[in-house]
Amino acid sequence: MFPKVSIIILNWNGKNDTLECLDSLRHLTYPNHEIIIVDNGSTDDSVEFFKNASWERVKIIENKENLGFAEGNNIGIRRALESSSDYILLLNNDTIVDPTFLEKLIEVGESDNDIGILSPIIYYYQEREKIQYSGEKINLYTGKISGIHPNNKKVIHSDTICGASMLIKKETIKKIGCLPTEYFMLWEDIDYSLKAKRNNIKNVYVANSKIWHKGSVSIGNISSPFRIKYSIRNRIIFWKKYASKNQLICFYINLAFIQMPVSFLVGYIKTDKKKKFCSCFLEGLIEGVQYSFLK
Repeated sequence: MFPKVSIIILNWNGKNDTLECLDSLRHLTYPNHEIIIVDNGSTDDSVEFFKNASWERVKIIENKENLGFAEGNNIGIRRALESSSDYILLLNNDTIVDPTFLEKLIEVGESDNDIGILSPIIYYYQEREKIQYSGEKINLYTGKISGIHPNNKKVIHSDTICGASMLIKKETIKKIGCLPTEYFMLWEDIDYSLKAKRNNIKNVYVANSKIWHKGSVSIGNISSPFRIKYSIRNRIIFWKKYASKNQLICFYINLAFIQMPVSFLVGYIKTDKKKKFCSCFLEGLIEGVQYSFLK
């Protein structure tokens, strides 16, 4: 018996990355799966390209505009649930996968009813043996998120699951809903997995399951004005949503005197768009405060 899995790949002007991801999925050993490409308003002829290509088990959903990471994936999730899927796998288009990664995730998922969200160990695309994500712990007082090393464990329990590869049981979605949409991009995966944990749903990384992730393809690195805006904005929204009063006070102090100055300084030095970077940094700060305190 193989539970049905819908693999949702969100594409936004990333035709070549999506193609490489699809090519790696051709070799999956897990038999009962479908692939849903959700195009988020691309302008690089992605939709026509994938429509004209001959892909087995691939469905295409075309959004007229960029709805963001969460709502783009939510559209795919709702379509998957309509087709009676047992698991929904959110998979970034800038990943490639090991052929056995999905069957190993399902094996662990089926072994424990309390497990609701799973992830493979995520390695860097350019450094194939270097781990990018293998579990994290959140300190709501300091705002620090610390990585967890596998340490020869088969299953690693985590506060969060990285949205680059997030396998969600349908029961989890029925209990806590779809991804939160207030972020647009960044932090929605952290929000969703922490919400699951607070509803007594286990988040786990599976050590013998692996994929490789390019990372920051669509939004850039720390020097990207686009990224710095949503990084600052959404961090504030997240902590206002989940931290206690004392945790929030400590977080704001840490944010004001450590996190924001360091992020700004490093990004400002690295970026070649300094005026835009400063503008986006300020926009993110203002929007985060406004959303947290005025809504």
